[in-house]
Amino acid sequence: MATPHTSADTKSILAHLGIKPERRLGQNFLVDQSVRDRIIQLAAIQPHDLVLEVGPGLGALTEALARHATRVVAVEKDRTLANYLTEAFAQTHNVEIVWADIRRIDIEKALGMSRRTALQGGAPRSWIVVANPPYYLAPFLIRTLLGEPNPPRQITLVVQHEIADRITSGTGEMNLLALAAQLVSRVTKHDRISRRAFWPQPAVDSTIITLVPLAAASRLIKPNDEAAFFFLMRPLFRGKRKQILGSLARSLKKSPESIHALLEQIGINPKARPEDISVDKWARLFRILEAHRI
Repeated sequence: MATPHTSADTKSILAHLGIKPERRLGQNFLVDQSVRDRIIQLAAIQPHDLVLEVGPGLGALTEALARHATRVVAVEKDRTLANYLTEAFAQTHNVEIVWADIRRIDIEKALGMSRRTALQGGAPRSWIVVANPPYYLAPFLIRTLLGEPNPPRQITLVVQHEIADRITSGTGEMNLLALAAQLVSRVTKHDRISRRAFWPQPAVDSTIITLVPLAAASRLIKPNDEAAFFFLMRPLFRGKRKQILGSLARSLKKSPESIHALLEQIGINPKARPEDISVDKWARLFRILEAHRI
């Protein structure tokens, strides 16, 4: 069974399956081969890699991934599409289709059988993520994948252009998603993709991004401290238009005077707002608060 390469192919297969794209599932199928090839290029797949794909749809990207990787595990939520993919790739022995909602499964377990299959000389193969997921899934995927105990070597995603801008934001536009990603990975925004590369066309353009998780020793916050770090950050970013001095003093139930001294020690303007503070200074602030047991 062939996988689609054009919008005509996509329409024909969906008609054969008796289904229409579901807006609630964010189903916009990739129909531009040049975009698919660019995703593969940026993914920098190595022959021994195990690839996790989320939201494979009709398998246009899956087919290309299978030509480059040792094994591809494609997780699809839509049962009809998962059944179609299982049949389409029945003779492609390095592709495994998993019918599941990625938000409801243990990724390590989902990859477990494939990791064992990809053993050579007793050494597990590295894994990467390459996906064109529904737009609504992108923030969840980014946080979840970067939070894995053994994160992927690289994450390559097609995301809504606005999400790409948010996650690569710097000082002056800092937000919680950007902070979460930049704290533990090197984030790069690549090509902007026209909405015409998909069928049906989404309302906005997309962008390819890559995230390369940092080694634990290179992270600004130790992995064991990340939960405490974000426990502190979340309430501050909920009031992101408020000055950091007042927000932090209220959150920690400390006097503004004591917080003022700590902020000046780091070089943070007490009148700054959360969006004005760099990732490095957020990390330094957390370390000082921990050192003072505040």
